[in-house]
Amino acid sequence: MTANSVSDEELAARWSVTAGRLFVFHSLADETLVFDQASGDTHLLDSAAALVLQLLEGDGLSAGELAPRLITELHLPADPELPEHLLGVFHELTERGLI
Repeated sequence: MTANSVSDEELAARWSVTAGRLFVFHSLADETLVFDQASGDTHLLDSAAALVLQLLEGDGLSAGELAPRLITELHLPADPELPEHLLGVFHELTERGLI
């Protein structure tokens, strides 16, 4: 494992939307406004992060489980590093109090 890699445990951790959160999504050109009805806060997310948030509204998902869904939804090429990149998105959404 390199200094920049993450553990299998981190990749397997399940993430989900914070209990009680209800979101309203409004797509703009390349970004999405997300209104958090519980807090009254509005967040500006890139479209991919907004899709991650939407996919996490159901059952919790790990980065490894979410990656293939994003590849399908966004018509992305397969990327073995996508689960690691998703951890960064998860941390951003956590800092905003969304998950």
